[in-house]
Amino acid sequence: MFTAIVLACVIGRPDACMKFTDNRGPYLREEVCAARAYEMAEAVVPTLPPMPFQFFFKCETGDQTPT
Repeated sequence: MFTAIVLACVIGRPDACMKFTDNRGPYLREEVCAARAYEMAEAVVPTLPPMPFQFFFKCETGDQTPT
């Protein structure tokens, strides 16, 4: 099972990051998890302060109930 995690970091400030963990998953396939991570990043942009951010994501594995 895969859970999507998105990290939004202010460019040039690797210590200024925000972590977002998906609450819809986990997902059976990594491709579905990755698609959800991109969806999450797009959704969070309007809520961020007006500064340049760099986004990172990962699909973390674990023993959870699939969706």
